[in-house]
Amino acid sequence: MRSSINMIAALALAVLAIAACADPSPAEPTAPPAAIAKSSSVAPTPTHTVAPTPTHTAATPTPTHTATPTPTRTAAPTPTHTATPTPRQPVPARENIASLDALSQLTLAEFAACGLREDGSVVCVGFVWREDADQTAAFSAISSGLHYFCVLRDDGAVSCQGESAYCETCAPEGAFSALSAGKQHACALNADGEAVCWGRDKDGSATPPPGARFSAIAAGEAHSCGIAEFGDLICWGWNGDGRSEPREGPFSALAAGDGHTCALRTDGAAFCQGDDSHGQASPPSTVFAQIAAGVNQTCGITPKGGLDCWGVMPISDHSEKFSFVS
Repeated sequence: MRSSINMIAALALAVLAIAACADPSPAEPTAPPAAIAKSSSVAPTPTHTVAPTPTHTAATPTPTHTATPTPTRTAAPTPTHTATPTPRQPVPARENIASLDALSQLTLAEFAACGLREDGSVVCVGFVWREDADQTAAFSAISSGLHYFCVLRDDGAVSCQGESAYCETCAPEGAFSALSAGKQHACALNADGEAVCWGRDKDGSATPPPGARFSAIAAGEAHSCGIAEFGDLICWGWNGDGRSEPREGPFSALAAGDGHTCALRTDGAAFCQGDDSHGQASPPSTVFAQIAAGVNQTCGITPKGGLDCWGVMPISDHSEKFSFVS
């Protein structure tokens, strides 16, 4: 009986074992198609927003005219006449010092001397800032300033040429009998003997005393002088070193330099006063007919038309040409 039970139990176990092998474990529930699409890790098909087409505002925009503007005229303005003035070029005169013989009048420029011959022609030696004066015209007087010179024509008209910082070349109209050009101002005598001056009026150098009458005139750097009644010397302007001291005459001719004044007595003896730092106010014992004064030098014309100079001159001796002095 017990063995029958055991056999039945063994058969039951065998049946159960066979059933277990034939019936697998139930699978997990399968997700619907829509759920599979949502949870899938497969890369979706790219759309236009993944790699957008570049626009004009991309990393390399097209340059505009404002990136490299075209230069205007203000960047490099055209120079005017005052921006680059033409420098003065000295013109060497062709004459030598011997050509200054037989002169009736002499004037000293900065680096040259000009004389007036008896026939009214002008001759210059040294370095002048312009060509010689018109040789076809006749002049009765010539005088030179710093960078200009003036001439007195036979009809009494004054004509000036050269640089004119203070209107030194603005000669007045009218008829005049005498002429003198200073450093930056000039004076002339009218028919009544009154002094008429123009140019720079430094320290009153171009303001003659009212009512005075003169027979000769001289203009310097900052002073002017004239030979008045009885041949006395009257000066006006700056009186440094005694250059403008009045003197009793009689004097017949005079000249004014930058710092000194010289005059000729009626016997032809030269008298000078003022700055004598270079010996320009220490004349030799020579008889002169005319006299002229420069910056640091003085020259006189002898009765025979010869030339005698003292002070510092841009010249080695009276037989050679002037040498340029910087």
